[in-house]
Amino acid sequence: MKKHGLSKHPLYHKHSLMMHRCYDQKDKRYNSYGGRGIDVCEKWKNSVVEFYKWSMQNGWKIGLTIDRKNNNNGYYPKNCRFVENKKNNRNKQNSKYWVIFGKVYDSSRDAAEKLSVSPPTIRRWCNGAWECGKFYKPKEGCYSYKKYQ
Repeated sequence: MKKHGLSKHPLYHKHSLMMHRCYDQKDKRYNSYGGRGIDVCEKWKNSVVEFYKWSMQNGWKIGLTIDRKNNNNGYYPKNCRFVENKKNNRNKQNSKYWVIFGKVYDSSRDAAEKLSVSPPTIRRWCNGAWECGKFYKPKEGCYSYKKYQ
């Protein structure tokens, strides 16, 4: 049997984690992945070498993590990309778009950075807030909605 020689490469570890969260029911993340139908394309599922080749051709480098563009779809070449953890953390099952005065932002943090306010301020503008026993309605023209239904 021919060996692939990748067992010490960081992508081997990423592949292994991806497989576990999608197919190992004992994995603590299984319910958020395999348990809700997230799978891995046959080519990658059957070969870490194929995953490695795709990764090298699609921008992988140390420090980047694999991200699914659409969080409801599986690990397939057209749905995956490599991004920094910061961006990956903003693309979760419960992620929202934030609309503020007609402009759409990918996260409350992105909106806050662009508008020079804090993320809690963005959330108050869009969702309203209870303060001192009184509810303040959202600002007109500000709201949020789920990215993934």
